[in-house]
Amino acid sequence: MNEFDLREVARARFIFLLKIALCFEAIPAPSQTIPYSPFIHHSSAKSNSSKVIYDILYAQIDSYELKLDLYLPSAEKKAPVIVWIHGGAFVGGDKAHARRYAPAFARRGFAVASVNYRLLPVRYPAQIHDVKGAIRFLRAQAHVYNLDPEHVAVLGTSAGGILACQVGVSCGYAPWEGTVGGNENQSSCVQAVVNCFGSVSYENITQHHLPARKQNRLARLLGCSLDTDTCWQKLKEAIPEFHLDKSDPPFLILHGAHDRTIPVDNSRDFDRMLQQAGVSSTLIVDPRFDHDTRLIYAHIEEIVAFLNTYLKPNP
Repeated sequence: MNEFDLREVARARFIFLLKIALCFEAIPAPSQTIPYSPFIHHSSAKSNSSKVIYDILYAQIDSYELKLDLYLPSAEKKAPVIVWIHGGAFVGGDKAHARRYAPAFARRGFAVASVNYRLLPVRYPAQIHDVKGAIRFLRAQAHVYNLDPEHVAVLGTSAGGILACQVGVSCGYAPWEGTVGGNENQSSCVQAVVNCFGSVSYENITQHHLPARKQNRLARLLGCSLDTDTCWQKLKEAIPEFHLDKSDPPFLILHGAHDRTIPVDNSRDFDRMLQQAGVSSTLIVDPRFDHDTRLIYAHIEEIVAFLNTYLKPNP
C-alpha cells in the first residue's frame, strides 16, 4: 500500500469515527452521592445549554435513598415535566440511562426527571409507589425548580414502560398510590404517557409459556408462586389493561418489530384495548429495531410532537 492509500485509509477512519460521535448526545459525568437536602445539597452541571441537577433525594425508606436527576431547559418560563423511568427487568438499571437522551428533550423546552426506584428483592407494588412518590415530590417542589406542575408526563423503557403504563391508568387508584416521600396533598396523576417497548398482555402471558427465568423473576416480584390462583389474581391486578377507563391520559407506544425480549404483540394488544376503552393511543412499530432504546432517537420528533400536544399549554 503506497503513501497515498495510507492517507486515504486514515481519512476514511477519521470520518467514520466522527459520524459515530455525532450520533450521540454528550453524556455529562455523574456526580458523587450528596447528603439529602432537595433545596441545597445537590450537584449541578451545564450540558448542551441545559442545566443538570444530579442526585436529588426525593424519599428515603429504611436504607434506600431514592434519588432523581433533573435536566432543566434554559428557558426561564415554567417547564413541563417528563418523568423518565429506566428499564432493567426490575433487577437492574439506573437513572443514568437517561443521560444520552434527556438533553435533547431539555433543548426542546422540557424538564426531564430521571428517577431511581427500588429493585428486586423489594417486591411489587414498591416500584409504582416509588415512581408516584417522585411525581408528587416534583409537584411539591415545582416552585423550587421552575416546573409546570399542571403538565407532567411519564416516559418509560422496558420495565420502566410497564411502570409508566401503571402510572397512566391509576389516577386516584389508592393501592398503587403509596406514601413514599410524603407530599400526599399532591397528585400523582399525569397528562400523557410514552411507553417504549414496555407493554404487558395478560392474554399473551397465559397463552405463551414464559421461560423459567422470567417466571422466577415474576414470582419474586409478586412474592408468590405462579402455581396458585391467588398469585395469578395478583398478577392481573398488577397489569395496566385491567385498570383502563376513558379518563386515562393519551398514550404513545413505541416498539421494535423484532423485539425478542417483550413481544411486539403486547403493544398491539394494549393499543387496541386502550382505544376500545376510549383512551387516545398511537402505536409506532419500527421494523429496524429489536429491544433498543435507540428507538427513542429514531422517533424523537414524533415523541416531541405528542408531548407538545398534551403538555405545553396554549400561549
